[in-house]
Amino acid sequence: MSFDTERFISEIQNRPCIWNMSSEEYSKRVFKQSNWNEVADIIYDDWQNLEENTKQKRIKDLQKKWKGLRDYHTREKNKDSSVKSGSGATKKRKTPYLDMLHFLNVF
Repeated sequence: MSFDTERFISEIQNRPCIWNMSSEEYSKRVFKQSNWNEVADIIYDDWQNLEENTKQKRIKDLQKKWKGLRDYHTREKNKDSSVKSGSGATKKRKTPYLDMLHFLNVF
């Protein structure tokens, strides 16, 4: 099974309690956990048939994937702001998923 990163980002975006620190639900652990369960149920076809410890491992994997994407977004955003004008850095490299992660710019 190949991982559908675009769908994953879209599902995360629909659940601000996972990514938006200013959201009231962000600090509510139970609410956040149920949202991660929803995401996993959508991402993994066999979710309902899995044992509980396997489900927990997969949720951890999704959370790691999300942290990687979020960190990538932050790094790229910081690179853009640190490029000096006239430094000859006109070459723009391909940045997959960066446009999809624009919702993280809320802060």
